[in-house]
Amino acid sequence: NFVNLKDAGDPVAVAAPASSGSVTVDDESIDKPLDYIRKYAEENGIAVKNTPRASSQSVAELAMAHMFSCARFISAAGATMRAGKWEKKAYGAGIELGGKTLGIIGFGRIGQELGKMCKALGMTVLVTGRTVKPELEEKFGVKYVTMDELLAQSDFVSLHTPALGDKPFV
Repeated sequence: NFVNLKDAGDPVAVAAPASSGSVTVDDESIDKPLDYIRKYAEENGIAVKNTPRASSQSVAELAMAHMFSCARFISAAGATMRAGKWEKKAYGAGIELGGKTLGIIGFGRIGQELGKMCKALGMTVLVTGRTVKPELEEKFGVKYVTMDELLAQSDFVSLHTPALGDKPFV
């Protein structure tokens, strides 16, 4: 997402970036974009709102679409078809997602949405994160495991964790 509050026009009353993660601003010296937006907005009487659930479903659906694409070689098959080739046998070895295991690193709003979709397809869902919430295992039918177990047992892995400054999670 690109936010340029200086050029947004008058009057700007609310800045509510529709984002589940980072926001890009047009000042290369900014290390913390949301802090910059908040500071600029406060100085100019603009309310800044967070929309944490606004895109969780969309992001989870995009992750699901990428899994389908990988499982069925959709991108590669589309590219060769546009090049005038029909390589059905090369891409016929696709797999079904049902019965496979998805590992979700970060089981917040987006991870939970993705987990629900994958469970509906008949996938096993393993999760790991900074905090373990046993009540979510029963609610979503998932299993918390260590990072090593998740990576060893998963057919697919989806990463849904926020940046934590200089502290890597993975």
